[in-house]
Amino acid sequence: MTNQRYNTLNGILNSISTELVAPFTVLFALRLGSSSFQTALLSSGPAIAGLLVLIPGARWVDRQRDKRRVTAWLMAANRVFYLLMVVVPFLLPAWQAASFILLVTIMNAPGAVANSAWQGYMARVFPPDQRSVAFADRNRAMNLFGTATTFVAGMLLDVIGATWGYQLMFFGAFLVSIAEVLAFVKLREPLLQAGSSPSELSARLEPPQGFELVHVPAAEVAPLLPLVFKLHRKLREIASNRSFVHYTLASVVFYFSWQTPWTLFSLYQVKELHAGNFVLGLMTLMNTGGNLLGYKFWVRQIEKRGNLHVQWLSAGALILVPFTYALTGFLPRTAFVGADFSLYIIGVLSVLIGVALSGLNIAMFNSLLEATPEDNRTSYLAYFNATITITSIVAPLWGVTAYELWGWQVAFWICTVQRVVGVTTLILLWKAK
Repeated sequence: MTNQRYNTLNGILNSISTELVAPFTVLFALRLGSSSFQTALLSSGPAIAGLLVLIPGARWVDRQRDKRRVTAWLMAANRVFYLLMVVVPFLLPAWQAASFILLVTIMNAPGAVANSAWQGYMARVFPPDQRSVAFADRNRAMNLFGTATTFVAGMLLDVIGATWGYQLMFFGAFLVSIAEVLAFVKLREPLLQAGSSPSELSARLEPPQGFELVHVPAAEVAPLLPLVFKLHRKLREIASNRSFVHYTLASVVFYFSWQTPWTLFSLYQVKELHAGNFVLGLMTLMNTGGNLLGYKFWVRQIEKRGNLHVQWLSAGALILVPFTYALTGFLPRTAFVGADFSLYIIGVLSVLIGVALSGLNIAMFNSLLEATPEDNRTSYLAYFNATITITSIVAPLWGVTAYELWGWQVAFWICTVQRVVGVTTLILLWKAK
């Protein structure tokens, strides 16, 4: 199998294992007695864990020769927590909700480092001219299999109607994740592939035009310097990369606006609209349907007009989400074919947003790789992810706080204004690079 096929297979297995757990964490936490604040920690807690380990973890990964093997072990360390989640319902009732949230939090420590290491490794496996197609195929397959998994899992959980159903899903996710890691280790860097001349490999790995590379020769590295001086030197190096700084600043504002209502959406569907596991799975199915419709279109747009055009067009559509949620507050709570009518409106919106997200994910990943230099890329990605992780900690807590202070509608209006500001900043700052 080629790298592209192994990459797609790895993505499929990743989506299956993830979708057996992620869509149902809020419902499972609420079943265990979680409060609204604790539910928000399902987003903020993992972000805190990731922030603590991202930078030192990525610098450690950069020092390793076999990055593929290191990344695989980090992925495995993250996935083993699925197995630990199976044990939570056997604990004392007073400990269950807090223990589950703690597991979700801690598992992101190896997961965050694994993500940065994976991003850096993918930049070495796929040259710039292959990335859009490779990751469009991967994402399309991930969404198809992931949605089918969520849909079937949601139906099964509603039929089972017991805590052991969630335990069954967590155990299944662990088994699938083993195959996911095995598929990842089959990937090979171009330098390790036979049949390529040194000049050809050099050309394939050449970063695209427009990079502002900052290279520190090995002779200038002083390993005995105190840690504070090493950190200062690294920060100066990163700060001198104008493209990276602009993209990071733009992303901070954008991601904060994007992440603020994430927990609110789930709480609103479950608490206000009384959505069950099946309905949540159906929402994911409709979102994925939009994803599948959008990938080929967005890949052609990236090839014709570039990432920036696709970013502003697809990111702008995200403004509609909290706006629509706010409008549903004016509708009466009317049941239609067994579900609140507002859920149907949100479902239609999910299709449109799925189309937008398929383009946004590809464009932002490509832009991130464009903004990071080849040298020490894992460290650059870690600094970027650590910065974005700060917004992941604060944004969901701010969203829940806004809801508890002023109610659903005001919170959603605030999120709408934030997203207008976030999308505008993303375009202006990144365009100014």
